[in-house]
Amino acid sequence: MPLTAEAIATRKKYLTASDAAAVLGLDPWKRAADVWYAKRYELAESEPSEAAEFGSDVEPVLVVREAKKRRWAGYVSQAWQVAINGILAATLDALRRDDAEIIEAKTSGIFNPYATSEEWGEAETDQIPRHYLVQTAVQLICTPTAGVVYVPALLGTRGPCSFVIPRDGPGMGDLLKAVEEQLLERWDRFMVRGDEIPADEPPPSLDVLKRIRREPKSVTTINTALAEEYVASKDALKEPTQRFEAAKERLIASFGEHEGGQSGLGLFVYREESAGNRVDAELLRAKHPAIAAEVSRATTRRVLRGPKP
Repeated sequence: MPLTAEAIATRKKYLTASDAAAVLGLDPWKRAADVWYAKRYELAESEPSEAAEFGSDVEPVLVVREAKKRRWAGYVSQAWQVAINGILAATLDALRRDDAEIIEAKTSGIFNPYATSEEWGEAETDQIPRHYLVQTAVQLICTPTAGVVYVPALLGTRGPCSFVIPRDGPGMGDLLKAVEEQLLERWDRFMVRGDEIPADEPPPSLDVLKRIRREPKSVTTINTALAEEYVASKDALKEPTQRFEAAKERLIASFGEHEGGQSGLGLFVYREESAGNRVDAELLRAKHPAIAAEVSRATTRRVLRGPKP
């Protein structure tokens, strides 16, 4: 379910269950630095993927089916819960009316059926992918009255299945304690103290860096070592491109919310530049091809520029 602007602003003040796995380095799609930058800076909205849109459409149906299966008399959808520690929070797909049980629906492997098939175990067990297990752990931390999280899932290779994550399950007590301690420690480091992302951790992804709303023509001072790493990587194009992309991400990440960074090597700028014109397909289909020029529009893209060698 898409979040409102108000909900997004509220979530920036907390470390949410959906961000927890990324912060602990367990999310296969999102980095810890992506979470911190999304909370530190204002980001432009991103287009949801086909898989995400499918999940938004299907997961409410899974919730209804699971509530019937568990014989719930009623529930609250999209229940917002904040932990006693005041930092962790969760939006629950469904919370039973007496606050005793939770439902967290998932879709997985619909567009790539064999990508995660081995991560899901037997139905009615707690054998779910670890990043989802961390999410349910935070949901239980945020809802101390709840004794279980039911996870109805639509899996690409198996169809609908249900999983059960009980608070009193084997090892769950230790997991809840460890997850809470580690998340609060990292929140203190990166949000309260504002520590920089360690060099041995992945920097924010370019997808997040492109979406930061930057102050036009603003420049900040950056670490020259980052500039040197980027230039050296760019010059060595025969080396693996992964090193170059990581260097680029670290350099842009050092700008914060600024468009540019002044280093000992000179000025680096990450700004909107013209990417040419494109035809708006929807208008083109609605109008005669002869007036295609009328429905073209200019586009821009972020490009990192540096001093000439």
